[in-house]
Amino acid sequence: MATLPTDLTDLADVVIRAATKRGMTIATAESCTGGLISSCLTALSLGLPPAFLCGFITYCERSQNASCLAFRVDAIAEFGAVSDMVAAAMAEGALAHVRRRPGCFRDR
Repeated sequence: MATLPTDLTDLADVVIRAATKRGMTIATAESCTGGLISSCLTALSLGLPPAFLCGFITYCERSQNASCLAFRVDAIAEFGAVSDMVAAAMAEGALAHVRRRPGCFRDR
């Protein structure tokens, strides 16, 4: 297993602690990062209640559109795979998935 970048795990530590303190939870939607954000958030062993619920890693366009992150099929062609519009659509898709299935993510 590759070593995760310390600057990212340090930032993940801050994010997890802040979410836990506020009673918030985290879900991620990743593509080009290939799960790096989720890896950093789950690599920490803080002894805290789990703030990280789930991560969606949809590396190819087909999985982004056909899977739980369903968004406009033409968004990638129109705005580009690495764009604010597609990133926002992926985040909204992850959030919608979690909201549709709240029982799947109850662990507290």
